Order: sequence, then structure tokens, then C-alpha cells
Amino acid sequence: MLPALVLWLFALYGCIVLVFQCVQKLRQGRGRRSPSTLVFVVRDAAEEIEGALRTLAVAAALGRGRGQIVVIDFGSQDDTGCIVRKMAAGNPLLSYRWAATEQECSEILAEVCLRPAGPTWVWDTRGCHPFRQVIQEAVWACR
Repeated sequence: MLPALVLWLFALYGCIVLVFQCVQKLRQGRGRRSPSTLVFVVRDAAEEIEGALRTLAVAAALGRGRGQIVVIDFGSQDDTGCIVRKMAAGNPLLSYRWAATEQECSEILAEVCLRPAGPTWVWDTRGCHPFRQVIQEAVWACR
């Protein structure tokens, strides 16, 4: 009777340790995910940019840690810059950069993409209207 009791105690101890280690591995797996950086190159997107960035800001905040959204305005002639600057002032996840030439845009992209913060996703949305599919892809990248 005593050997059976000892055997059951060891089996119970093994089950408890197994459950504890599984839970610990799951928690560690979530913590290792690096935040994503989402980069958008836009031009003349004032009509759609605010709603798109609000959607992305929520996805970035809820997704992989604290991601960042970088908007590179490539010489817009409308209110795109004003809208993004106003949104960036109230959201630490959002930053705004302006580029007048392809060279400046390339330098900004190199600077942003070479940060060791985690994966970087880049979308060049110049001439891509509406943003619906681009935003769906970006929300997926935040997961």
C-alpha cells in the first residue's frame, strides 16, 4: 500500500510540474515578440489618412508590444502633413517625416529600417487609393 501511495504522489507531482512548465513556456513565448514598425510612404492622402492611422494605432497598441508607425510624406500638396502632425502630437506610437526627393525618402527609410527594434513593414502607398487593402495588411502585421 505504501509503495502505491508513493507512486501516486510522484505522478501527481509530475503532472503539477508539467502544467506549471507549459504555462511558463506560453508566457515566455508572448514576451519574446518584438514590436513591429510600420512605415507608410504617402502623397496627397488627406482624405483617407486619419481613419487609416486611427485604425493602425489601435492595432499597434494591442498587437506585438508597443509598435511604432512612421509616416513619410513625399511632397504632398494637400493637408496630409497637417493631419499626421496633429495626430502624432497626441500619439507616442506615431511619427511624421517629410521628404521632398527620392533621395531624402531613401535616407529616411534606411534610418527607420535599420533600427534594431524588430520587424519593419514598409508600404509605398503613393497613388494607391483607397487604403483599404493596405490597412488590412498592416493590421495583420501588428498581430
